[in-house]
Amino acid sequence: MIEAVAYCPHCGMPLDAGPAPGGETEWHRWWKNRAPRDRQEVPFPPRRADVLAHDGTVVEIHRKSISPDEIAGRERHYPQMVWIVDARGPHQEGRLVLGLQSLIVGFRWRSPRTTFATSRRAVYFDLGDSPQPNQHVLLAATGADAARGRGTGTLVTATAMHAWIAHGVPLTAWNPPTDIPHIRLV
Repeated sequence: MIEAVAYCPHCGMPLDAGPAPGGETEWHRWWKNRAPRDRQEVPFPPRRADVLAHDGTVVEIHRKSISPDEIAGRERHYPQMVWIVDARGPHQEGRLVLGLQSLIVGFRWRSPRTTFATSRRAVYFDLGDSPQPNQHVLLAATGADAARGRGTGTLVTATAMHAWIAHGVPLTAWNPPTDIPHIRLV
């Protein structure tokens, strides 16, 4: 379970998970709550966007794999969009391993979710909490070879992602300290 104990430094909005409505996981609800309520579940007939970012970008939030056809359909439907995909399990189990090279992160993923390799939009893999306090991080995969389960990207914090979603603050890469156990230098 994800527990937010912080408030947004830009607007003071509590970053709480709130109750999870039927069929929605706490993780999914937590990410939806990074945006003000009036930008959650926004109608784009015949679809409904999970979140609409400050700049009008649709943020689709997924915990489970979906088919390449469904990914392509959503990407055709929304003019601008990004994905946030739950990768906490594979990361915590050691199947998704990171290697730090300055701000660029190399990654290897045993048994990856290959469906998201078909995406033509930005994909952010939620890795969960890092050992550093209050650093919930995401891997912004920028180069991936899904067949080989490896690629490159950058890390961003959940706080930075919220600032982008809610306030339009540009996303910047997080440069982690070199002593984090699950990130090795290469």
